[in-house]
Amino acid sequence: MITSPTWAAIVAVVLLAPVMTCPAHPPAQAQRQPRYGATTTIIRAYQAPSSAPDPVVHLAKGKKAYIALLKKAERRATGAAKKVLRTGRRMMEKRSIVRGSCWDWVNAVYKRAGFPNTRGKRKTVFKGSRKKKRFTSINRIQPGDWLYYVNYQYKRVPHSGIFIAWLNKRKKRALILSYRGARSRTPGGLSTYDLRSVYNIIRPQDG
Repeated sequence: MITSPTWAAIVAVVLLAPVMTCPAHPPAQAQRQPRYGATTTIIRAYQAPSSAPDPVVHLAKGKKAYIALLKKAERRATGAAKKVLRTGRRMMEKRSIVRGSCWDWVNAVYKRAGFPNTRGKRKTVFKGSRKKKRFTSINRIQPGDWLYYVNYQYKRVPHSGIFIAWLNKRKKRALILSYRGARSRTPGGLSTYDLRSVYNIIRPQDG
């Protein structure tokens, strides 16, 4: 176990996703996120077995791999999804600050990509219910989708983020671009999440 993490390890954790709660907007429209949410640190998101290397060290080495996955998803995407992924990546790289909730940050990504919350720009692919446990099949999920899901890594609260890629589809573990919320003066970042309970999917639309 490393007792004094290197600066690279510390930077990796900050870049990816620090712990904070993520209060979102009250649900006024189909696209609105429920009021409470949270991200988690990537250390907690990565459930390391006892025999695994220290999570901070692991992620310091794996940071480039996660960024590479984001860039790969962006290259493979087309149309509206490509615009969302590119915009999200640039906002992360430029450390753009959008103070508010997780909903506010993803909404800003969509708006800057050219998909404001107006008719014809966003399509609700699936609308379920967290309270009624109506969740989607993960086969509906595509890169660039805006997901609402249960955050099993942090008290099972609601959270939202942009889907990037599957890290382990069988175990429903995915790479997500999101923001920690609570009006934090921090940019969005990459985290891993368990997507077994996704209850809303919003997709950007061209034209």
